[in-house]
Amino acid sequence: MKPILITFLVLGGCASAVNAQEAKEAPACDSSRLQKTLTEAPKELLVKQRFCLYGSKLVTPQAVFGAAFFSGVAQFRDDPVEWGQGTEGYARRFGTRYTQGMAKTTGEFVFSLAAHEDPRYDLSKSRTFWGRTGHAFARMVVVKNLDGNTRPAYSKFAGAASSGLVGLAWYPDRLNRPVDVASRSASAFGGYLASNMFQEFKADLQNMLGKMFGRNRNTSSKASAFGEK
Repeated sequence: MKPILITFLVLGGCASAVNAQEAKEAPACDSSRLQKTLTEAPKELLVKQRFCLYGSKLVTPQAVFGAAFFSGVAQFRDDPVEWGQGTEGYARRFGTRYTQGMAKTTGEFVFSLAAHEDPRYDLSKSRTFWGRTGHAFARMVVVKNLDGNTRPAYSKFAGAASSGLVGLAWYPDRLNRPVDVASRSASAFGGYLASNMFQEFKADLQNMLGKMFGRNRNTSSKASAFGEK
């Protein structure tokens, strides 16, 4: 009886170890890893991976902060005046801008999938500030497909147009003229530049902030630990 009990205990321990190892594996949807694998030149991007990248853009601090900030500006300007002030007015403005962002992301996702574009931002090979900035500008109008060839950024034009058109559902009639829709679409398209610039210089910003706050703090901690003054 004891050998049988010991066998069950050993098998149970092995199973627990396997489960623990599997739990440590990276999640199936990891948008950061998918972005990094761009440098490894994969020739295929699965639909579920596209959905992962799409979902990572819908609910982000950047999306929420952007909607909150521009809603605050519109609230201050009382624009549009039909929505009034107070909490209700701000909620309508916030919901509008966040929904426009969702429409932009969705339009970009659909056309990127249809045109076989690579939805990930590829970093510039230049090491100069102006070279990298020019690359960020260029990636507003051209992108790479999964074969590495450059083509017009149909998905970005579609995303910007979706953002401009979705406002027809709730903006006052006086703000739904073709010129107003075009203005909203142009504003959404300009947002791609801000996003590209952030992606291009993100690592530099993180390194700079790390030097300012992380390394200095670690150095101070080590000095205190050794009793240095």
